[in-house]
Amino acid sequence: MIIFSDYANFHQNIPFSCLNISKLNIQKLIAKIRNICFLFKITLGLYYKLVLFTKHGNIMETTKSNSETFDENQSLQIIKEMIQVSQNKLKNDGILLIIWGWIFFITYFFLNYLTSVYKISDQIILFARILRIALPLSGLAYSLYYIFKQRKRVKTYIGNTLVYVWTSLFISMILINVIQFNVLGKIYFELQHPIFMVLTAFAIVITGGILRYRLIVFGGIIFGVLALISSYFALPDQLLIESLAWIIAFIIPGHLLYSKRNK
Repeated sequence: MIIFSDYANFHQNIPFSCLNISKLNIQKLIAKIRNICFLFKITLGLYYKLVLFTKHGNIMETTKSNSETFDENQSLQIIKEMIQVSQNKLKNDGILLIIWGWIFFITYFFLNYLTSVYKISDQIILFARILRIALPLSGLAYSLYYIFKQRKRVKTYIGNTLVYVWTSLFISMILINVIQFNVLGKIYFELQHPIFMVLTAFAIVITGGILRYRLIVFGGIIFGVLALISSYFALPDQLLIESLAWIIAFIIPGHLLYSKRNK
């Protein structure tokens, strides 16, 4: 440790080369600061232009909305028509609930629960593994085809909202697996299944609430209750409970809605 009284002597003993290196480092630091300030100036300029563009767009939207004002009765009528169109469309979309409900039921009950509880041959296990991949891919392919086909007929704001809800659900499931693996070092399926069921129940309730279908809302609530119940059981029993949840929340409402499509 250098004593303060000896600081002058210490400073005089510093080699000249060290002083040159220090000056060189300072020059580099100043150059970096100048570059950062230059980039910051450019960023502020772009941000200022973006703010002006946004304000200009908002002014145009406000002017347009003021020129096309609706009274309260007309607005409510438009909302009712939007909901009615979405409800009628949902009756046809019940086929998707049926397909995915049966896919998840077969996957969790036959391909997961029964294969984990009972001793079966290796050939059946291999066949079950293939079906675990083939069934969701088939359902996804048909869903994309159905959505593309229906998009040409009718497109509603509520339908777009539901797409965002279920897409967010899928992304949330992926993130939960990633986070669980990062924190715990592996994926605990006894924890994963109840959490996934809660997220699915949340999406089902939102869907039923937006479309004002009590059957879907009740199915989502029961799905969430079964998620809580499954957390008290081991993994094989969780699979059994989850397969039952898909029947209640997807298969039954799907068949009932699809049966009303021509009424």
